[in-house]
Amino acid sequence: MALMRATFRAQFLANSWPRSTRSSLIVSFASDGTKDSCPTEGTVCIGVPFFVKRSKYGKLPVYTDYKSGRTQILTRIKNVNGDMMTMEKMLRLHMNDPKLLTRIDELTGSIILHGNHTSKVREWLEKLGF
Repeated sequence: MALMRATFRAQFLANSWPRSTRSSLIVSFASDGTKDSCPTEGTVCIGVPFFVKRSKYGKLPVYTDYKSGRTQILTRIKNVNGDMMTMEKMLRLHMNDPKLLTRIDELTGSIILHGNHTSKVREWLEKLGF
């Protein structure tokens, strides 16, 4: 019975995704820039040691939080798996600000940046292929 449910669920998920999204999820690139097969379906293999999972609606999980009566603005990146320290260092290099205040929460899988950097982070993640 459990095997039948698992098979049905796999077939349902495979048929419920739009075809363009399904094909883009399993494409990866080798180090020389050519297309390569990905080891597991549903992941993007681009040579970075971290992965950012999109929301169920296909959006990047980058949000703006307001604290202290909307005087402190934070940018939160959720659903981060893998090497979060490397992602933080790459973010600092991309922002051209080595003194950028960041916080890593490995328990929830999120990285918090001080300031409103939502659009820059989304553009950077899209360039990486997430």
